[in-house]
Amino acid sequence: MTYLTVEKRIIDGHFPRFNRTSTIKPFDKLQVVYNVYTDERPGKQAKVSPEEQVHLVFLHATGFTKESWEYWIEMFYEKYGPQLGTVISVDAVNHGESYILNEHKLGLTCSWEDSARDVLRILAAQNITSNAILIGHSMGGGTALHAAAFERRVIDSVISIEPVAYFNHDLHKFKKGRETWVGFLTKLNKYIKDTFASEEEYAQYLKKGGVGRTVHPRILEDLIRSGFVKRDDGSILAIPPRGAQITSYASSNFTTLYLRDQLKTIDCAVCHVIGSAATWNPPESVEAIRGALPNVVGVDIPDGQHLVPMERPEDTFAAIGPFFESRLTAISEYATQEVDPQTREERDAYYNETFTELKERYLSGKQIKLDRVHRL
Repeated sequence: MTYLTVEKRIIDGHFPRFNRTSTIKPFDKLQVVYNVYTDERPGKQAKVSPEEQVHLVFLHATGFTKESWEYWIEMFYEKYGPQLGTVISVDAVNHGESYILNEHKLGLTCSWEDSARDVLRILAAQNITSNAILIGHSMGGGTALHAAAFERRVIDSVISIEPVAYFNHDLHKFKKGRETWVGFLTKLNKYIKDTFASEEEYAQYLKKGGVGRTVHPRILEDLIRSGFVKRDDGSILAIPPRGAQITSYASSNFTTLYLRDQLKTIDCAVCHVIGSAATWNPPESVEAIRGALPNVVGVDIPDGQHLVPMERPEDTFAAIGPFFESRLTAISEYATQEVDPQTREERDAYYNETFTELKERYLSGKQIKLDRVHRL
């Protein structure tokens, strides 16, 4: 249980969803539950101007919940608290508390594009218009990249850890490749257990046989606490249940098809983190993703597996530190460069000055970068 103050909020998800199979009925509307975290301890509040504050959004992997990030959020507050604005962690529509609200509405597909648009709705609801840094793992890492492709002004940067963002779709052109994929999902379906007689049985399953068996003890504690609901008959249902997890895994197939083509359009800074020993993503995915992103910093965690942010949070947090601090510096510099024209004359002067500067740079032959925060 975190020492941070947690406020639960609910928002309507993006509508309409990706396709007809995203919900049971075409006009079903889904909801998204997210937590807003603050550190109310004396002396821990933000000490920089609102223009310099960074806002964090955490996006979980399949099988995890928004609370799975609470240990990470505490580490961010401990080291960077004075520079943090709004800090959010989100349950995907078919996970955690979002699943409870959307049960019996969820369809056969769960596009991560929709999840990205859900995140953008949350940012708008929180009145976050700049300096947002998205931190996502696996499914969440792919979702964060989708969001960055959709929104060029609000999102400053992305820390995408072991993202599912690449898929060899050529394999699915042939019967053997499709059979292999279906076989993989079938094995997962047999492996995942979602119904238990008691909370104790559920906890033991996560510790010894579920996704939690290798994760950090504190993260496992938060996952156990947040990852189930008690039914009227006293039984325990994991949230997400098996069907929702399989839907998420299966949806990665078509979701990554679109993301693969979008990576080259993401112009914000991206920290692409992998575990050097991870095998969940195909080996060629690292070069494919880093080669496509225009502004990428690659970080490899030695001997890390696919669940490296959950298994080795301290190591992963330390590894992304230089990138995160570089964004803090950049955002602070942007804040000092902002202008505030008030009168009509000041606004016209700003327009003319910017036009002249852009024209001179263009004619000089120098590279032009229309930055999302400043004008050049």
